[in-house]
Amino acid sequence: MTNTNPPRWAALVLNLILKDRDRESIAGDLLEEYREVILPARGPVRGHLWYLAQIVSLMSAPQQGVFIGLLFGGWVLMLMAVVSMLPANVYGTIVRHTPLDKGLGFGAMLVLFAGAGFVAQQRTGEIQTAISAGAIGALAGMGSILAIIAVFNGGGWRAIAVEFLIISVALGAFCGAVGGLVGTTVTAVRAAGQSLG
Repeated sequence: MTNTNPPRWAALVLNLILKDRDRESIAGDLLEEYREVILPARGPVRGHLWYLAQIVSLMSAPQQGVFIGLLFGGWVLMLMAVVSMLPANVYGTIVRHTPLDKGLGFGAMLVLFAGAGFVAQQRTGEIQTAISAGAIGALAGMGSILAIIAVFNGGGWRAIAVEFLIISVALGAFCGAVGGLVGTTVTAVRAAGQSLG
């Protein structure tokens, strides 16, 4: 028998972001469309992705920032866990600490935070919301990484953790602002294109 339910964690996230008065109707409508239309047409993997996209579309800009930050933090922590289990000779051949590798990782992080700002601006039309989404994403992502580091390390991490979080939030806010400005530009170009056509 095929499972016709979305992932449990996704349903939990949906329940967390919805207001009490909307929980039953929106969750029920999403589940109905998922089971009757999306799952038969797209299959389980693409159906799950559709369900997740619907959940993200229901999130407020700050919630999206937290979501993106936690995804980023989770991804980094997963990579750290996998890399820590590698034997030393394998680690040296797979993991390179070149400036290019570090730059690509840092660049991916900046794009994620700018993406949170872009999405927030497109939804609300406000740069302030874009800045908040980028900052919250950075706080959630870096905070989750620091929390795990704190569990495994002694007291020496605390002094740099505060500075690290402040710099991360400022960088996230800057990236959110850049994403918001890109969103404002995209909106203006679309409007100009529609007025010409």
